[in-house]
Amino acid sequence: MAHYSIPIVLVGKDEWGVRHLPGDLMPDYKVIHFIRRSAVSTEIPQILRGEVLSGQKQGGRPDPPRAILFSSDFGEEDITSLRELAAGIEGARRIPWVYIDPNPAQETAGLPGHSLVMAERFKKRLDELKAKRLLNWDGDNGVYTA
Repeated sequence: MAHYSIPIVLVGKDEWGVRHLPGDLMPDYKVIHFIRRSAVSTEIPQILRGEVLSGQKQGGRPDPPRAILFSSDFGEEDITSLRELAAGIEGARRIPWVYIDPNPAQETAGLPGHSLVMAERFKKRLDELKAKRLLNWDGDNGVYTA
């Protein structure tokens, strides 16, 4: 039986800063779409409306994301602002939002292995959500720190 990777969306300042994170999240979680900070206010509403974006296919069918992960470039104020934007989206899908707690993130920022530390924190939180069956499309729309 083939291993199923749970599809997620990754949001960051740019691809360079999170270039290793998708590989570090595999095989349990697969980044199916990356959103740059400059496009976040446009693309998050598209995702929450269920629009298929690039990379959102596994096995030839659309596979919607089960969570949105925010890199350490995003803080609580950013998330609050984006949640306010999302609140106005009619028919928005309910999926968890997970962001990196900035305090421990600063300890490893710029050091070798930073991506691996971030991936482990994301995986721990995603595993907890999965165990509670909250990684379902149209399930939970809470905000969580990793």
